[in-house]
Amino acid sequence: MVRIAALVIAVLALCAATAGAATFKTPSGNIGCLYTPASGSASVSLRCDLASVAHAPKRPASCRQSYGRAFLLFGTGRAKRGCVGDTVLDPGAATLRYGVKRRYGPFTCTSRQSGLTCVSRYGHGFTLSKAKQKLW
Repeated sequence: MVRIAALVIAVLALCAATAGAATFKTPSGNIGCLYTPASGSASVSLRCDLASVAHAPKRPASCRQSYGRAFLLFGTGRAKRGCVGDTVLDPGAATLRYGVKRRYGPFTCTSRQSGLTCVSRYGHGFTLSKAKQKLW
């Protein structure tokens, strides 16, 4: 009985930690994103990954995982490329159709045929496409 109660508590804690999280992708399927709201000591974040890039940047020596296809944006601060060993590309994610703008917590993302632009309420963000990635 104690084990079952502990399992129920663990599942409820996991659900609470991911409540409000959202995944979405562009119509082409080349860009997939994961919005994670703030929880406990973790800050709010938006991560977008590209399935394919025309020209990947050189991986820094400090990165021993994949580099150049993951982009991170937090509640404050400039966007940055991620050094990651996983992906947030989810074929089952909701599609953010071209021409649509949607808010995810403090981030606003706009999908266009030319790429995806996401901006924080503080004006930091990125524009992503297979051909070009711009961060600010």
